[in-house]
Amino acid sequence: MSALRLDGRAVRDAVADDLRARTDALPRPPRLVFVRAGDDPASAYYVRSKERFAARVGVESDTIVLPAGVAQDELERTIEGLSADDAVDGILVQLPLPKQVDGDTRSTWVVCGAVPPGCSRRRLAASSRSATTSASRSRGAAS
Repeated sequence: MSALRLDGRAVRDAVADDLRARTDALPRPPRLVFVRAGDDPASAYYVRSKERFAARVGVESDTIVLPAGVAQDELERTIEGLSADDAVDGILVQLPLPKQVDGDTRSTWVVCGAVPPGCSRRRLAASSRSATTSASRSRGAAS
């Protein structure tokens, strides 16, 4: 059996081209807001990468950076405000969240209308639990 070699850049470029064609056909560019808490360099890098890809595919994006000491209720108010904003089509909360924030409640922060297409409330809750477990493991916490 011969090995199959995939060209990741070619796949990325093909996906980006397809997404760009789809967003160009929309009446307005979709708007995505990234929310991150704290100054973790890796999180900042990942969000910048996501911002660049969003721009490449015709998605407008903004980033809200909250302090590392953000209280649970302040983060929830931020997410709820974005969920209620008709100009916001998607919200991405960057992990890891500060330890004082209960990440298991993330799926309840976004109102149903703001759940991205193809993502049910149940799927959002399941991915929230999975991502929280993964984030806990990456921080060295027992899960």
